[in-house]
Amino acid sequence: MEAKGLSNADVARVSGISRQLVSEYANGQKVAGADNLFSLADAVGVQPRWLIRAEGEMETSPAPGSTSDLIKLPRYDVFAFGEYGKGPAVETVQLPASWLIAAVKTTNGLWLAEMPSDALPDVAREGETIICRDPETPMQDRRIYIFLLDGRPIVRRIAFQPNLVVLRGEDEADTITLRPDEMAERLMPAGRILARVRLDQV
Repeated sequence: MEAKGLSNADVARVSGISRQLVSEYANGQKVAGADNLFSLADAVGVQPRWLIRAEGEMETSPAPGSTSDLIKLPRYDVFAFGEYGKGPAVETVQLPASWLIAAVKTTNGLWLAEMPSDALPDVAREGETIICRDPETPMQDRRIYIFLLDGRPIVRRIAFQPNLVVLRGEDEADTITLRPDEMAERLMPAGRILARVRLDQV
């Protein structure tokens, strides 16, 4: 993390692991189990075997020829999202493939948006540009998603509990709890947030 200039918050943002747990891993207080090992290795850009045992190659290798090209990513307006999808892109933004691989470990299926609120300021502030991808099915616990809640965009970290779905914000006032039947009626996942990006610094 130090060699790559990554903070605990950077790794937490990309991996979906809490900042506290990332800190405990980094300080040697805990060892990542199978549930977090691969997310942590991807976020730092190292091989899982090297991370846990210091064996084999350390770095992950980008696909041949993928680091020199510019990748065109669509940027969407989250306030235009609806039940039929993201709608048309507002613009296309070009980012270096090497930067994307270093930041989010992929160049596939990515898109950009602006953070719709300050509910998770450790992820991004309202109006900052975020790198997203379409949500996986099923959604993964502790990951950060853009949702449409009753038709309006929100960003929360999801936590699955028995008979409850908890959408956590930074403050308790920003946390929303839904029953699974309410989730199906009121909540639509629109994208998973992978990282924040300052376009003027890429």
